Amino acid sequence: MKKHYCGESPAGNGPDDSCDLRDRNKRSADVKVIADYNCEWNATKEAAECTQHGQVTPELRNTLVHELRQLGLPAKAPGETYFTVLQSDRAGWSLAQAYYSHRIGSDIELCEVVAVIDQNGHVIVLRKLPLKKTDVDVPIVTDWSLLDIADTRGNGQVDVILVADAYEDHWFEVISVQNGSGKTIFWPWLL
Repeated sequence: MKKHYCGESPAGNGPDDSCDLRDRNKRSADVKVIADYNCEWNATKEAAECTQHGQVTPELRNTLVHELRQLGLPAKAPGETYFTVLQSDRAGWSLAQAYYSHRIGSDIELCEVVAVIDQNGHVIVLRKLPLKKTDVDVPIVTDWSLLDIADTRGNGQVDVILVADAYEDHWFEVISVQNGSGKTIFWPWLL
């Protein structure tokens, strides 16, 4: 894991203790990015500006927004929701994320869901962040980024690889998806 996804860290005690992600967009060869977004800091506006790339199907959008509503997101929330969807022919399911944010002065409202959706439309929620208002500079939340769908154990079965971010702490999580549930099997490295 660390050897494949990490470069030498410019901070801390080097790559043995942490890592700098080489390229969040470099995924396994058979993984297709259906939708993704990126955010850039605009110093003039003192806010992140995000752009959605690719689109999710209306059915998947409705499913993910329903999951956000279950986490407390109001129907007419004033912020923006962005989506990431990864597919692998080897998996038989899609890995999806819906991420909502809304800046309110020095605070930000966040809500997020990471889920696997199988070919029959069944949803397995892997990670969730209920709607929370937190400081924009020092958030007291953990959010996730989809990194890859890959065979992490060398057994021919693919797993979900996420990057967790909790302010200054970052780490990998590997989740095995089997029989309608997800089980975390790995989270050893702080990045």
